[in-house]
Amino acid sequence: MASSPQGIDVVGVDNGSHGRSCESHNICGHFVVKDDILYCKWAVQKFDSDVPEACVQVFKLAPDGHVGCHVGYLPRRVIKASRSKDDRNVKDGGKRYDGTWLKVVADLRISDNSAERSRSHRNFGILYCHTAKYDFLVGKNPFEDCIAFPRSER
Repeated sequence: MASSPQGIDVVGVDNGSHGRSCESHNICGHFVVKDDILYCKWAVQKFDSDVPEACVQVFKLAPDGHVGCHVGYLPRRVIKASRSKDDRNVKDGGKRYDGTWLKVVADLRISDNSAERSRSHRNFGILYCHTAKYDFLVGKNPFEDCIAFPRSER
């Protein structure tokens, strides 16, 4: 029996802060639609405080197969839940999602369900995605020759 894909939220897609805007888009998440392919990258980033925090950034995959715009994050609860019980180092939380491919299956910002739309609004926009494996991308580094990330950050 084949296993069904794991569902996961991508949050913050309606927010342009923390690198979620670019020269082409005021808010990059506005341009993500159903069936788009997204790529997860683990990082340590400073948000509202000066304390570095582990996060998983989510990027839209460009048509040429390279990483495009930074559109959102995986929720903090996912980062915390992915740590082992023995691991007290928050900086390592979420590393298991590094390199994960996602496919957008629903945009809760425009859902018919008012509770989903409300939850999306509270979280600055939510896309519901399934984890996926793409044979045409196996062994390919989507950050190779990527303008958004200098070589030192890949």
